[in-house]
Amino acid sequence: MTMSREDVSDQAKYEIRAEGHIGDGWSSRFEGLTVESRLDHAGKPINVLAGVISDQAALHGQVARIRDLGLTLLLVRRIEAGSGTQGGLASREFW
Repeated sequence: MTMSREDVSDQAKYEIRAEGHIGDGWSSRFEGLTVESRLDHAGKPINVLAGVISDQAALHGQVARIRDLGLTLLLVRRIEAGSGTQGGLASREFW
């Protein structure tokens, strides 16, 4: 059985980390993602955005929003289900 491109969904769960401050009014622009703000060990603001992103175009759109806000992109991690790792999740870090 051969899989076509249409059989494979690009939808996946991602975690994106960015340094800088995202105000409450801006967090709504990251539709579908939860935005959690915290401080790193040096006291710098870090934002953790997490959730399901529909495809690569949507992922690039989220990264562009981070750029447009002047934030420093720290991490983009795709979280895959059922990869045989602890808890059934695996991740791939891209940046």
